[in-house]
Amino acid sequence: MSTLNVDNFGATERWPLEAAPNESQERLAIDYVRATRSRDLEALRELYYEPSLLCRISQEVITVDQLLRIMLNADIPDEYELSVSEYVVRNEPSELDKIVGAPISEYLVTPTHEMKLRFQIYDETKEYTLGWSTHTISMLEKEGRWYFVLSCPGSGYSKFLDMRSRENN
Repeated sequence: MSTLNVDNFGATERWPLEAAPNESQERLAIDYVRATRSRDLEALRELYYEPSLLCRISQEVITVDQLLRIMLNADIPDEYELSVSEYVVRNEPSELDKIVGAPISEYLVTPTHEMKLRFQIYDETKEYTLGWSTHTISMLEKEGRWYFVLSCPGSGYSKFLDMRSRENN
């Protein structure tokens, strides 16, 4: 079982074009898991490149702290696979962006890479595997340190929430 120790941490499976993380990227993943486990908003905030946290969003829709708190709900187990790949900029809108008619999310700072944490999900008894979950987090390196980059709500985010609300009612 992998633990949060850099000395014995490592990914065992990779997606195409993905590579093993370097030590600095592994440290970022470990710090992310620790922040989510302790539900520490400030620790999580420190992992993000500060200019990416300057989202221009309506406070009535969602705040940056609310976005980060959503991430704190991650329940990542001790064993997980980690890989890193280059960030691919989309030239076309996503299918969801097309449905909404505007971008759901956007970056103030363009990431250079993506980190994927993949892990198994179990039932409450931890006896049966229910499937796999993958957390994909955008990131970049600045001045020799790796940071996460926040994806901010785009102009279509409010419309997306309205559509979801109507579907749930």
